[in-house]
Amino acid sequence: MQYVKPTAMAFLIGGVFAVIGQAITMFWLPIVGGDSPFMGFAVLVSMGVIGVIMFMTGLHQKLAPLAGFGLILPFNGFCAAISDAFVNASNEAGSASAGVKAALGLVAYVLGWGCLAILVIAVAAFFLKGMM
Repeated sequence: MQYVKPTAMAFLIGGVFAVIGQAITMFWLPIVGGDSPFMGFAVLVSMGVIGVIMFMTGLHQKLAPLAGFGLILPFNGFCAAISDAFVNASNEAGSASAGVKAALGLVAYVLGWGCLAILVIAVAAFFLKGMM
C-alpha cells in the first residue's frame, strides 16, 4: 500500500508531460509538417528547453520528490539532469569547462548504456524470431 501513492503520482505527472509533449507536437505540426524529418527534433528540443527552464527556476527540484520516475523518464527530465550535472560540476570546480565535461560525460553515459541495451535486445529478438 505504501507504493500506491508514489506510483500514482509518477503516472499522473508523467501523463501531464505526455500531454505537454502532444501539445508541442500539435504546435509544430503545421509549421514543420508531419512527414518532415525535423518534426521529432523540434519536439525534443522544445521538451528539453522546458526541462532546462524547470531546472533553472527550481520547479524540477520541487516536483522530483513528489513525481519520482514520472519526472525523470520524459526527455525534459534528461535535460534537467544534464543541467544539474553542469551546474554542480562548474560550481565545484569553478569553471564552465568542468561543467561542460560533466554534462557531456552524462550524455555519453546514458547514450552508451542505452545503445548497449538496444543492441542486446536486438540480438535477442533476432535469435528468438529465428526460433519461432
